[in-house]
Amino acid sequence: MAGASTVRNLSTAMEPNPDGSYHKLAVSSSVVSLESLNVKTRGIKWVLEGANVRVTFDGSDPVAGSHGFLLQDKSTYDWSKALAQAAKFVREGGSDATFHAQEVTW
Repeated sequence: MAGASTVRNLSTAMEPNPDGSYHKLAVSSSVVSLESLNVKTRGIKWVLEGANVRVTFDGSDPVAGSHGFLLQDKSTYDWSKALAQAAKFVREGGSDATFHAQEVTW
């Protein structure tokens, strides 16, 4: 499949940004967001650990159970720098989560 090949090639082209940072963001009942990203960073690779969280990208605050996209515990994905910088997080239930992110270039 052409699409699968393209995704595989994009994924292997990603490399950690040596000037960037690893972020470990504690997500609890208060809304949080990532710290500033390095100017050379093009995106992030992330994994969620510990619990489900809600995330928004439009400037509004996520609300557990009712507002924002639901990210499942143990999910992983790649986001552009703009998306990562816009993201706001809050835990979905009673347990805190950890959002691990590595800045990458591609």
